[in-house]
Amino acid sequence: MSRRAPFVPDGVPVLSRGRHRSPRKGACFMEMASFLAGERWSDHPACTHPVLSTLARCSTTCSTRRTGNGS
Repeated sequence: MSRRAPFVPDGVPVLSRGRHRSPRKGACFMEMASFLAGERWSDHPACTHPVLSTLARCSTTCSTRRTGNGS
């Protein structure tokens, strides 16, 4: 069975760990939320409940520390 590379439309950020200056550099989960909501690029989007956004940022930080692959 052949595997195809995933298709990502132009202008849509690709999910990756760490903080990113712009969508072209990638996006963490919360940066993607701000992008999809049409908000200013941020990892603290107003569209997400503060508890959920804190949980998302902490889980990303913890997984980066555990694997040692932070950016």
